[in-house]
Amino acid sequence: MTVIYRKRRNLFEAGETEWRVEDDALVVQTADARLARYPWAELKGVRLGYAPTRFKTRRHDLVLSFTDGRTVEVDNQSFAGVADFEDRSATYVPFVRAVLAKAGTHPDLMVRVGATPMSYALNLSFVTISFAAVLAVLILLPVDLGVYLIIKIVIVATMLPALYRWIRHARPRLARPDALPDDALPQA
Repeated sequence: MTVIYRKRRNLFEAGETEWRVEDDALVVQTADARLARYPWAELKGVRLGYAPTRFKTRRHDLVLSFTDGRTVEVDNQSFAGVADFEDRSATYVPFVRAVLAKAGTHPDLMVRVGATPMSYALNLSFVTISFAAVLAVLILLPVDLGVYLIIKIVIVATMLPALYRWIRHARPRLARPDALPDDALPQA
């Protein structure tokens, strides 16, 4: 059975790109009718990540790498307008599960879940240094700016849940294609 996922990537794409999970290959057809085949026999690696952006706050992505050096990246957000993205998790999750079923035919293939280790370490270092700097500024402010201090603390505190969600979802780990952690895919 062929599983299909469609989405529009960006403003410059006239229509939707289609990804089809077929028996022998992943077939990608762009909006301008270009066709590419990625044979499952050449699949080398799979990565699932939680990768939010400013406008795609619930973005999850799938990155497939093949032995010939080609990569395919697909996420669950479809372009709907400037700074407006539609969540396509309802069709993205079955598509990813179909891809993982094909990846499961490679006996030693493990799925990388989360960010790449280097990206995670750099982002976590940056966030730690930034929070330390913000905390230092808040501590060193003159006491007579009490109202402004409270406002700044509230702003920082409202960002903590998003930071916690990113730290939890993006941490790098390995999993078998048939035994993914609960947070590897978006809730459809």
